[in-house]
Amino acid sequence: MSIFLNIRKLRVQRGIEQSILAYNLGISQSQYSRIENGTRDVTLTFLEKLCTEFGISLEDFYLEEEKLIVKSKVEENKYIPQNRAIDENDYLKKMLEEKEKQILKNEKELKEDIKELNQEMKSQNERLLEVEKKLYAIKP
Repeated sequence: MSIFLNIRKLRVQRGIEQSILAYNLGISQSQYSRIENGTRDVTLTFLEKLCTEFGISLEDFYLEEEKLIVKSKVEENKYIPQNRAIDENDYLKKMLEEKEKQILKNEKELKEDIKELNQEMKSQNERLLEVEKKLYAIKP
């Protein structure tokens, strides 16, 4: 299913008129109609607005398609041509790689935070020991 048919399918499923959706997206009804008919390419920014209007993520939008998944990682404001698609497995592999990279980044940040907290705790313990020593030194 092409990206344009997918846009139409989602709009029809939700019972939204072209003119209302076009208005909410900030374009004319004729511009929107050309998008659904596949005579006008769309930008990633437009797709993000559309997904927000439908209440779905960009990934969910692409998963609505049957066997072909269009790339979701395209530079801002670059055009996504109608025939630009990749195999579902390649898409899922790329998504998995991105998630793994994010997990590794988060893990590194957490380790740094733990190290920082341990240093702070050590410093607090040292100050507490100092206070205890002074208290014991004061007792008669």
